[in-house]
Amino acid sequence: MSEYIAALQKYTFWDAVFPDLGVTRRAYLSKLWQYTGNRLVKVLVGQRRAGKSFLLRQTIRELTSSGIPASNIFYLNKEYTDFDFVADYKQQDALIKKYLDRMKPKGKVYLFVDEIQEIEGWEGHKVLFREEICANLC
Repeated sequence: MSEYIAALQKYTFWDAVFPDLGVTRRAYLSKLWQYTGNRLVKVLVGQRRAGKSFLLRQTIRELTSSGIPASNIFYLNKEYTDFDFVADYKQQDALIKKYLDRMKPKGKVYLFVDEIQEIEGWEGHKVLFREEICANLC
């Protein structure tokens, strides 16, 4: 499982170094920002190649810029082959639990999963996820 944490470290901006994030979409970011702060699961949908992934990463940058510790942000992108082992919601949950155990975040945790439709069973599991894993964190 340590190789899984290594994959997270490679892509999860815990070092607060961000790649080029393209043009900052202030209007979309401010709209998304309105929905942070509660435990509801948010799903960002849209056409392929429309900029959803950039918007997620820009949101993560905004969170860290506002003082949220980078270690409190979990980011999983199913387009990266390093995460091919996450095929269903059980494997995703196991990875999140490993992250929580390893990073021991204090306070609210933000979970971002890009291309979540590639994780079998995610949609039926989101309520249990919110209640079990995020009970006191998200």
